[in-house]
Amino acid sequence: ERLAPGFWRQAILVGARIHPHHFRGDRPVCRRRDDGGILHRLRHGLRGEKLKKTDAGLIPNTWIVNLFGDAADFKNGINFSGDQKGEKGIPTIDVMNMYGMDIYVNYSKLNRVNKDISKDSDYILRKGDLLFVRSSLKPEGVGQVSLYRENVEPTTFCGFIINARFKSPIFLPEFYVYYFRSDLGRSRFIGASRVSITNVNQ
Repeated sequence: ERLAPGFWRQAILVGARIHPHHFRGDRPVCRRRDDGGILHRLRHGLRGEKLKKTDAGLIPNTWIVNLFGDAADFKNGINFSGDQKGEKGIPTIDVMNMYGMDIYVNYSKLNRVNKDISKDSDYILRKGDLLFVRSSLKPEGVGQVSLYRENVEPTTFCGFIINARFKSPIFLPEFYVYYFRSDLGRSRFIGASRVSITNVNQ
């Protein structure tokens, strides 16, 4: 077992007050209580670097603080009519595909949309994209986040979903899935508004 690559750095980037998790691959396999020194090591690093003052407090000189809104590009999914939905066309991730047994998009029962989308389009998903449910009939459904892994063919996403694509490879997408699935992360994402059909915007 080892701490996931980039875990400490990612934790300080979002400023989350969380207990560290051990990972096997992308799955947490155990959790331990804060022993009084974990949060100190989380914020100050493990290599004895000099510290600098930031909005997140004192952190090592080589670390950075970045807002999630500045770290990624955001895009709403495609819109289409009922007549375009069927057995032909491009695989399209819908809200029902956002709920699976792990942190990844569930590819079972993918709908197809008969719509011409270029393979170079920003609507084509890439490995590491974070997908958020932006509209749901139930308040608890909005804000659900899942991670996209490469599909066997180019895949897009529907208009009820927002795609967040990191601008730099320094960010660890798996970390952000766990963070935004936590109570703290979800509340910060969706805010405090509640209506009959809940929506969040970019």
